[in-house]
Amino acid sequence: MVPLPSPIRRTGRIVAAAGVVGALCATGLAVPAQAKPPVHSEPVVQDLVPAALRTQQLLWEDCEFPDVAEPTRSTLLAVEGLQCATVVVPRDWYHAKDGNTIEVEISKVPAADESRRRGVMLINPGGPGGSGLPWSASMALRSPDVHEVYDTIGFDPRGVGESTELICEYDASAQTQVEFARNYAEGCLRNPLTPFITTRQTTLDMDFIRYLLGEKKLSYVGYSYGTWLGGSYAATFPSKTDRFLLDSATDMTSGTLEETWDLQPGTRDRQMQDMLMPYIARHDDVYGMGDTAMEARRAFEEAGGFDNYINIIIGLNTVINAMYSTELYPQAAAVLSALAEVNAGGVREDFRLPYGTDAVRAVPDYLGQIEEHVKGLDISAEDKAAVLAELDDALQQYVTNADAADGQIDGQIEGQIIDGQILDGQILDGQIMDGQITEGQISEGQITEGQIAEAQLATDAGAFEAIRCQDGQWTTDLETWEAKLEQGFRDAPLTAMFQSVPVCAFWPAQEEGFPELKNKDLPGVLFLQSEFDAATAYEGAERSIRKFTRSKAVVVDNEGSHGLFPYGTECVDQPALTWLLDGELPRSKWNACVGVPLPGEIYTYNVGGTVNKNGKLRGFKMQSESVQEANEMVAELRREAGIPDIPGSEDATVAAALPVR
Repeated sequence: MVPLPSPIRRTGRIVAAAGVVGALCATGLAVPAQAKPPVHSEPVVQDLVPAALRTQQLLWEDCEFPDVAEPTRSTLLAVEGLQCATVVVPRDWYHAKDGNTIEVEISKVPAADESRRRGVMLINPGGPGGSGLPWSASMALRSPDVHEVYDTIGFDPRGVGESTELICEYDASAQTQVEFARNYAEGCLRNPLTPFITTRQTTLDMDFIRYLLGEKKLSYVGYSYGTWLGGSYAATFPSKTDRFLLDSATDMTSGTLEETWDLQPGTRDRQMQDMLMPYIARHDDVYGMGDTAMEARRAFEEAGGFDNYINIIIGLNTVINAMYSTELYPQAAAVLSALAEVNAGGVREDFRLPYGTDAVRAVPDYLGQIEEHVKGLDISAEDKAAVLAELDDALQQYVTNADAADGQIDGQIEGQIIDGQILDGQILDGQIMDGQITEGQISEGQITEGQIAEAQLATDAGAFEAIRCQDGQWTTDLETWEAKLEQGFRDAPLTAMFQSVPVCAFWPAQEEGFPELKNKDLPGVLFLQSEFDAATAYEGAERSIRKFTRSKAVVVDNEGSHGLFPYGTECVDQPALTWLLDGELPRSKWNACVGVPLPGEIYTYNVGGTVNKNGKLRGFKMQSESVQEANEMVAELRREAGIPDIPGSEDATVAAALPVR
């Protein structure tokens, strides 16, 4: 690969207040989308609601942000002028005068320069179901230029966080992923709030917020799912759409979010082999996995890869997190290096099974070896501490998932469990966390005789699944999903053992899908997209960009991060700021920028394709020659290890896999 000269060194960006986030019935179970009264081409929201809602006065008070961890919480709360308020909205905008209401919590940071103020900007960080409430303050810190002229508005969408929250109660005794998905969908659908947690309902909430703030138009920055939400607003309220920045775009042409999720296994494998592995190879002196991408991949796969459940729990989250922000590549590389080194002679056979007694007993020592390897790597203290914290969390999760799998904790790990601790400090800090048996932790006081009730109810914040499943009908044919899983096992082996039939396969949609995109009505918007985005694939984003015919796009070549603005280079940020501040879009439809160097590097290395004037990435494929070679190598190693060609989704226990998200 040829390094591309770049004067820009990668520097730490301000940490967002909330993560952006990435996670579907038998044949014949599909239920048609509920019929809704026709909505005018551009609804007038204030005319839809009763007078009590239309005339409500917003009471601005101090914000709390209870779900934001310190020290970020204190930093955000210190932003000058930050206030929060509660907006009362109809529970169902299609029957807005039926008397049923819910609450949407919003936050505001006023423009720093009142003389230059040009309106309000709403922000959504993605998810779906991500908390956007802290993002008024977060954006003010991330982009002082935006802060100068906009009142930044954060909000928790309906069903989320400090707004009226959707909580789903479901039967958690499932033993397979298919059973879990069905139970979760059925449980969540029993909540009377569930049908109203959709993107279209939130779209109308957004316009009502605009009305109550006294603004004629909205400006907006949306990341990831936030592009889907922003696109919905632009399609529904084109005359009220001001300056929209859609960063890391979903496919808004297919009517549902299914296509966006379908692309993720392939995009993750692509970034793994064509970006992360070359990075590891270039730093063989640090990670010791080989000086070519294929050598590094082979070292990891020969050590078991992610074809065994223990390695999945230990390392997959760290690798996936690095695909959201390539600044975390050293952390992903450290975990892969440790797995390769500790398992150099081959992974334990019982580690390929979920939770055998011998495996459970061996895991603490195994994690200790992984930890020692990481401690010895020449990486930054910050990266090292982050990896060690992930390993601690992984062990907590493994022990409690072992319990969920068997209906009991293996009392043989150094003998017994006393007061929520495992004796002799075997579990790193010796602690089992309180409060979450269904979410990967042990609930204090529930385990008295080492037994858990065969059937149990669990609760979960349900907005993520409700939104993505109800925005248009997903495929409900189980055989189709099995075929998709088989294809993914062959073509996208990195996360194959993690994939399963989704909750949405058992969930009847509440809406007809994404609003129809009528080219003549769509306003101009600006898209930002990275080439190797593993959460919202370039292929899906490209389709959305083309559909918004008046839109322009900035594509960041040789970049894999998800969520770019502000990026830190003039090439990327200046077009965004020129649009948001001055209302001028780039002249060209497609505009290419070089990504910043990866951590510890002074050059940007050319990988993937090259953006041409028509937005096509020449030489960029879902399966490059390198990816195909890696897949063939993984298939060969699986055959040698006796791993079935296509594991059935019914064979895997729920506890054996990572959370559905």
